[in-house]
Amino acid sequence: MNVPEDREYTQSHEWVRVDGENATVGITASDPTVAGECSRVRLPEVRYAVKAGDSVATAVFANANREVRAPLSGSIVEINRDLESNPELVRKDPYGAGWLFRLKIEAGEEMEHLLSSAVYSERLHAAETTEVDSP
Repeated sequence: MNVPEDREYTQSHEWVRVDGENATVGITASDPTVAGECSRVRLPEVRYAVKAGDSVATAVFANANREVRAPLSGSIVEINRDLESNPELVRKDPYGAGWLFRLKIEAGEEMEHLLSSAVYSERLHAAETTEVDSP
């Protein structure tokens, strides 16, 4: 299970790497909806203001559309334009070249709702154990 320690996570499988007043956001490799080829990624507009929990982007996979929620409130300052020509980066390199967008953080206190890598890993392990134990 790949859960980098240099970022934080949401229960809905987004990752966040905070750098000062900016945050880079992507989808985790452990997201159960991320299966099959990614054919398209719809990204937000730069300068778009978002609130934590807002649907901001969509990744279109072979088996489902994956809505990406803003983990923090702020304004979009950059989008990953490489995904326009190579959307598979979201799946193949989710913690590197597959990042989705960067935002300028508006409400730092929202960070307390994010999960550390250790807590996120524990939840993934518990979910896997529950799935294996289910009849």
